[in-house]
Amino acid sequence: MDVPLVCDYGSGFSKVGFAGMETPLAVFPTLLGKLRHDNPLVGMGEEDWFLGDEAQHKRGELSLQYPISRATVTNWANMEKIWHHSFYQVLRVAPEQHPLMVTEPPLNTMSNKEKMSQILFETFNVPALYLANLGVLSLYASGQTSGTAIESGEGMTYFVPIIDGCPLHQSTIQTDMAGQDLTSYLLQLLTDGGHSLVSTGDREHVRSIKEQYCYVALDFDKEKVKTDAPSYAQKVQLPDGQEVTLGQEKFFCPEVLFQADLMGRNDLGIHMKAFQSISSCSPALWKILFGHIVLSGGTGSCSGLRFRMQREISALVSPTINVKVTRTLQSSGPPLAMGTQMSGSSRPRSAPTWLGGCPLSESKVRGTHVGAGVDAGVRARHGASLQGCAPQRSRGFSRLFVTLVCLSVFSNFSAKHPCLPHGL
Repeated sequence: MDVPLVCDYGSGFSKVGFAGMETPLAVFPTLLGKLRHDNPLVGMGEEDWFLGDEAQHKRGELSLQYPISRATVTNWANMEKIWHHSFYQVLRVAPEQHPLMVTEPPLNTMSNKEKMSQILFETFNVPALYLANLGVLSLYASGQTSGTAIESGEGMTYFVPIIDGCPLHQSTIQTDMAGQDLTSYLLQLLTDGGHSLVSTGDREHVRSIKEQYCYVALDFDKEKVKTDAPSYAQKVQLPDGQEVTLGQEKFFCPEVLFQADLMGRNDLGIHMKAFQSISSCSPALWKILFGHIVLSGGTGSCSGLRFRMQREISALVSPTINVKVTRTLQSSGPPLAMGTQMSGSSRPRSAPTWLGGCPLSESKVRGTHVGAGVDAGVRARHGASLQGCAPQRSRGFSRLFVTLVCLSVFSNFSAKHPCLPHGL
């Protein structure tokens, strides 16, 4: 068997690559589109389906479909197309020759696990499959095996207490306040301010504005007073030439993470959710769970969020408990291939999956050593994009820990009886 594949399919973006890399080889939208019936190209021999970046570029001509909504697969036929695209067009590998690690949301259902495993084993013939808890990988990326992972992406935010690499499922909670909701709220704020932003392309522009300019205020009320002046406003030009004026929208937008009622929702803020999740665990675990809180995901990397979370959670707990909030390490690997650079407003800003899943590259799979980095065949196909992709040692881990993780991932796999662990 060849070097393992590591794939993270999210509501907004998919990140795919090889074990041993600190960054994914490619990042593309988890999106596909079919030519509309009124399109003159329909029936003229052109392929009807477009996936990933191509669907994004042709979005004005297509009926768009998102196979994952709120971190849950809603259309398995379309999800199969995304998998096919990632294996054959993006990674350019034969999936039957590579063990596969796929991330899964912390509260993934058994029926979803079974359906995913069935398709990957029976349709793509993967030789080995491991479903990795996204929260655990995020914590591993910070060099910890115990703590609380707050994974906030495009569709969902999860709060996952973890002890010795094992997520505490009964204390894991989720909220659907996440990246797409912040984009919707910023769109509403700009529209209320007199801007005409109605097309799907406009929404993508607003998403980019959110990622480039928005920040979390340390003190919301003080920030409102401090910025209540015309000089604070900032003009931003969209790709279509339209000019948008940004004022207090820059910090009002992410404030809904803490005050959901700003956009008409009756829900707790994420600081309260984190407190609720950890407090439901045994008090004997509070010291380590409050002491190692790790923010991850695109929304989790919002400027100022770490400091605000530190302040809010510290105010909720006893002074005898030390609260420490950090973010996952930012990836520092080689550039991505095929024009899908992670830098830029439209791409995820961190890749904890590859930092947390790095130990896989040092494992042995059925007697085949896969720790020698990316093999010659893969290098030949992807060339310079893999420069510097020698095997990476996971930061902050002992060799014993790496060995245990890798053995747990790839031992005793069977193509006929998929392994569906509740752990990592």
